[in-house]
Amino acid sequence: MMNTYLIDSNILIYAINEDCKFHKQSRKLIEQIDEGKIKACVAIQNLLETFAVITDGRKVEKPLSPNIAMKIIKNNYIDNPKINKILPTPNVIFTFLSYFEKYKIKSQEVFDLFLVATMIDNGINGIYTKDIEHFRKYEFLKLKDIESIWKFCREDASNFKLFGGELWK
Repeated sequence: MMNTYLIDSNILIYAINEDCKFHKQSRKLIEQIDEGKIKACVAIQNLLETFAVITDGRKVEKPLSPNIAMKIIKNNYIDNPKINKILPTPNVIFTFLSYFEKYKIKSQEVFDLFLVATMIDNGINGIYTKDIEHFRKYEFLKLKDIESIWKFCREDASNFKLFGGELWK
């Protein structure tokens, strides 16, 4: 039986930005998912984080309009039948709290822990991410890195040339 892996937000962002130096690796991962070679999911949190980054002028030099960004996210991820969508369960807060003390969570780490709690409650124990170090403390997770891919700086994202070209304009 094939494990299901959550696809972290950074990979979703890279996969739709052709100018990013990690686009090819991220796009290849999405293609493997589309071909059924990898079983994948995204949390609603990942979709929201992707939207927040690609529309934020502090994160990218040329942010996308909210409507274009949502259309891209919908067409590539929400409507993709090969990518399951997972939601926080009613018990996610209890899962979150059970790990909060154990892992001595502080500051921005709450967001990764909430994602991990959502994964656990949905039976997901693996993640593709560029942020391996953020998740290494959760020893029960299977971590997959598609080549240490986080350097999402202004020069990588400045033009935001999108996968699909004119389809998105």
